Formats: sequence, structure tokens, C-alpha cells
Amino acid sequence: MANSIPQAGQDIPLDQGLVAGGIMRHAVEDIASSDREYFELNCIQLEPGPFVAPIHFIAAKNAMAYRESYPRKVHSQGELAGRRFGFGIPLVNKGAKFAGEEVGFRRLCSAVSGEELDLTAEAGFEWVIVLVDQAKLMALAEAVRLPENILSGLSFGRQGTFFESSASKVRRFGKTIFEKMDQSYSGQLQLSAEDFESFIFDGLLGMIGPIELDSGRPPASVVVRRATELADSLAHRGPVRIVSLCAALKVSQSTMEKSFKEVFGLTPNLFFRQRNLNLARLKLIQGRPEETTVSAIAQQLGFREMGRFAVRYRELFGESPSESLRRQDRCTVFIPA
Repeated sequence: MANSIPQAGQDIPLDQGLVAGGIMRHAVEDIASSDREYFELNCIQLEPGPFVAPIHFIAAKNAMAYRESYPRKVHSQGELAGRRFGFGIPLVNKGAKFAGEEVGFRRLCSAVSGEELDLTAEAGFEWVIVLVDQAKLMALAEAVRLPENILSGLSFGRQGTFFESSASKVRRFGKTIFEKMDQSYSGQLQLSAEDFESFIFDGLLGMIGPIELDSGRPPASVVVRRATELADSLAHRGPVRIVSLCAALKVSQSTMEKSFKEVFGLTPNLFFRQRNLNLARLKLIQGRPEETTVSAIAQQLGFREMGRFAVRYRELFGESPSESLRRQDRCTVFIPA
């Protein structure tokens, strides 16, 4: 990962894998110049006062996310460049209109290359903009069997710019991106470009996917068994990617999620995380402190943020990973007198 802070108007070097940083903008015109690789925009400041607005971003080849705020009321008009699809994920519940309609948590505004976009943002409005490769988004959406009305909404030449969604899913996804940006800006983000893209596409498909289960779906126990078996066969490739499991098993993300909740009472992501934490505990207890380290075992199992791994490990097991490694495979036997 490279950590850089380009000036407004400087292109982001996506050939370097995952790039993260920030851009400081000092005028409304800087909105258009800093986003020129992604948008063709005309921006107008509609109320008096200084316009100082930093943005934080994380970008890879097929996906980019950046956090944008508006210190003054602004109107932006133009279109999305390239062959991309974009979503606006609000961090506040009011203060902007997209294509003349209110932006909110339950209705995600979107843009696809070639169609006109129009935004009026009030002072204080803040959101996360996610831009992805449209062809890859469509391929994944078809693989997880999203309904035809959603597939048509992701296509070029579509009708309409909003997607109905769950407010809790939108808030959760926006908050997670917000946290990753803070980590990236301070140089603490440990994430590969592939993992970042998977996180973005998983999150987007999860937000716009149908709420109800597909008709004619296999029983929950069958979905769970197939998913865990497939995850085991792919374990050497790193963290479990739910969208990849859905595509391989030809089930929707809502089917996958509800199946895991029915069987385990957990979401698929939480189940596989807890399972990997248990596997890490087993390896730590069976390991030798002089031959292995906590970080080596954590990274082997796909945990790249060591601080978060340690916190989750202690929450689940009541001791730190290093304590488990030192304790090893011992137990105490009590024999009553």
C-alpha cells in the first residue's frame, strides 16, 4: 500500500495497487479538478464564505471510495467518466438533493457513465462516494442472481437513479468505510488491493440486493454446508469472500445471510471470523513461542490488522493471543479429596 497526499488536479497512481491518502481543497473549483479522472463536473458555490474541504480516499484498479464534505452550499452538474458505476452513501440523513430528490439512508443515489448527474448539497452535508468498474459490478450481480429490476438499474441506458435499501446496512457500510479511511490516512491500514475491492463489491451488492429469500432456494442447512466446504477448499487464498461463495453456489447474498442466521444465529462474515479466531487459538496453543509468532499465525489466517485481531481474540476467549501462545496445550485436572 502506498500512502500519499496528491494535490488537487493530480491523478491517483492506481497502478501501484492500493493507494490511500487525502487531498486538501481550498475552493469550489478544486472539486472538479481533484476528481477529473472520475468526473466531468461544473461546480458552483451558492453561499458566501471560505471553502476549505479535505477529502480522504482509498483507491484500487476496480474500486475507489472517498469521503467528501461541503462547508458551503454547492451545486455540481456533469457526468461520471469512463465505464464506471457510482454510489453516494450519506453519512448524515439530510442536506442534499440528487437529481432533484432527497438523499437518504433508505434510497441510495447512483450514477453510471454517460448519464447526467445533478447534486445540490447544503453546508455540512457529508457522504462517501464509491466508484467501481461497471462491468465487474454487473458480472458479480449476475453471478449472485440479483433480480432483473436491480440488474437493469446497474446497466448503461437505465431508467432511474435510486436503489431502495436498508438504512441499517447503509449506515454500517458507510461507517466501516469511514473507519478504513481514518486508518489509511494515519498509515495504519493493512489491506491488499484485492481485499479492498472484495470489501467494496460485497458491501454494494449487499446493500442493493433483495430483502426476501429467493423462491425455490435450497434448505438453509444445505447452503451452510456447501458454503463452509467451499470456504475450506479456498482457505489457502486468504479471507473468506462472501460474494465469491454466493457466485460459486449460485445463491443470492440474502439467501446466504439468512441461511447462516437460521443455522448459527450469525451472519456469514461473523461466522467465518469467529471460526478463524478459533483456528488461530488452536494454532497458538499447539505452537511453540520459540518457533512461531502471533502475527505469523494471524496473517496466515487472513487477519491483517493486528490490533483489531488482538481485540476480537480477547473478546472471544478472555485472554490475549500471546497468553494463549505461552500457555500452550495444558489443562488442570482437579481430583476431589
